[in-house]
Order: sequence, then C-alpha cells, then structure tokens
Amino acid sequence: YGTSLLKDARTERQMQHSFLVWTADGFNTTLQLCAKPCDEYNLANADYNTTLALYYHNTLSPATPRSCADYGAKVLTWTCFTADLAVSSGLFDADAWATLSFSSSDSSPLTFLEVPGQPALLDDASFRSYFEQQTGGWTCAVLPAAVLLAIFALQNGAQGLGNVGQPVNIIAKGRQAGVAILQTIRRVPAIDSFSTAGTTLDSVTGAIEVVDVVFAYPSAPERTVCNGYTLSIGAGQTVAL
Repeated sequence: YGTSLLKDARTERQMQHSFLVWTADGFNTTLQLCAKPCDEYNLANADYNTTLALYYHNTLSPATPRSCADYGAKVLTWTCFTADLAVSSGLFDADAWATLSFSSSDSSPLTFLEVPGQPALLDDASFRSYFEQQTGGWTCAVLPAAVLLAIFALQNGAQGLGNVGQPVNIIAKGRQAGVAILQTIRRVPAIDSFSTAGTTLDSVTGAIEVVDVVFAYPSAPERTVCNGYTLSIGAGQTVAL
C-alpha cells in the first residue's frame, strides 16, 4: 500500500513542455523531448535518438510536423519527484545545462536552452519557479521518508501487540493473588487481643487453672486439640507444655 501511495504521489504534480533547441549554425526550433514508452516519468528513459529523428524531420519537413507518438515514444513528463531530483543533482546548473546536448551525424550538437515564451532555464531557481507555475506546487504530497516511518511504526506497533500476552497473564495472576491477600488483611479475628471490652479483674494472684477444656483451631474445627484438658499452675511456677 505504501509503495502504491508513493507511486501515485510521485506523479501527482506533472507537466509536459517543449524546449527551444538551437544548433551550432544558429538554427533553432521548438522540440519535444521524447521518452521510452515503458515509463515516460523516468529521466533515465529519455530517448535522445527518437528526439533527434523528430528534430530532423520537423526541420526538413516543417509543413508536416511529427511528435514523439509518431515514433512509438511518449513525451517525457516532469513530475514532482523527477523535478526535485533534477534540481538536487545539479542538472540545471549553468555548466551542466549548457552541455546537455547530443550530436548529430553532421556534428551539429543540439542544446536544450529554454521553454518557448519563458526565461532560459539555466538555473535551479528558474526551473523550480516554472514548475510551480505549471503544476501549483513543488514537493510531492507523500515523501519516501514518511512512508518508511509509517511502515516502521506499524511494524513496531504490531510487535508490541504480540508481546502483550505475557504481561497480561502476569497481571491476571497478580490480581488473583491480591484478592487472597486483601481478604487476609481485612479479616476480623474471632478473638481480638487488642479489644478493651469485657470484665477487668480487680486483682490477679498469678495462679492459673483450666478444667475440662475442649479446643480446636478455627482452620481445622474437626480436629480437637484439647478434649477435657485440665491444668493447674501455681503463682510463680514455670511450666512447659
């Protein structure tokens, strides 16, 4: 999807135009720059041989001019991507633009100089201004960096979602353990050792006597620890049970 979106964005802004061509003998004419039919948006597909044949035909037979389509080619189409690529690579520097030519059999080099009715395209600023005027803008709506960032963000997000299972399982176990712990913390014992309720004795001599005690722990009420247990301990005695 990102590749399709990027491809559509690269051809969103586009223009076709003809160049004013001149030869060493001073002859000039308007000429289309042809491109191979496989991809007219690629600068590398510029078809200079077809353009040269088109130039000679239109020069020798101006009454029956031909176009790139008559030779099975297409007109090279500038897009926001190729225009930016051309400027960033210095294609429109004065020296580079002046040497953008190809030689014919009679050694008369053809040099692309300018767009008819427009200032000479001998610098980046002139070409950029002309492109913006024709297409309404310069940069493409979607840049490769934005597509790559979206892909990486989606990949990292999917990877993060794939790792959610293990932490969620640990959290669930922690919640289950927390319920048991909170129940223990909130439990009110049957015998409250901190309670001040009940009868307070006036005096205590220290003698302890229990008679026929029956006792079982609350956690195991079916197991009787003491069944009829009797014990008498005098004051001051130390007794081990």
